[in-house]
Amino acid sequence: MAQEDRWALVDEDLAPFRVLLFRLLRKSAAKSAMLSDTSGQLMTFVGERPDLDLTGFLALCAGDYAASHEMATMLGEDSFQALFHQGEENQIYITALGGSALLILLFGKDSTLGLVRWAIRKYEGNLMNALKQAVQAARERSGAFTVAKAGDPLAQGVDDALDAFFDA
Repeated sequence: MAQEDRWALVDEDLAPFRVLLFRLLRKSAAKSAMLSDTSGQLMTFVGERPDLDLTGFLALCAGDYAASHEMATMLGEDSFQALFHQGEENQIYITALGGSALLILLFGKDSTLGLVRWAIRKYEGNLMNALKQAVQAARERSGAFTVAKAGDPLAQGVDDALDAFFDA
């Protein structure tokens, strides 16, 4: 992995994104909104916390989206825009934000699929921009740290100090 590919989002990176998610919840009447990467790792969460294993749930959402993507490919589509699951009490709406994140909304009888879709369309551009800014901030921050390579004077100095300490 190249050095520039190593970065991590921190809470401050996602603060503007969470503000938009709160607005999305209010407009859509959804219960909760989650952002995960495409492997199902939680990036941020707003709203009511569902009474379930969130790690397992997000992994299943990511798997569901990946399977849907492959079905779309088999049908000659680039991808399907979103997934929707409807139950007696709970509904799930899953959509991709860019190529690296999934937005998952949980909603109940207080909302409708149409209202959720309308709210997502209303905020999608802003959410994408906020996510891009968060990733950019994380990448810039990671660039502030460099990995010393063998033969660098700094690396040699650290090696010498460690050898002296442990050999003493």
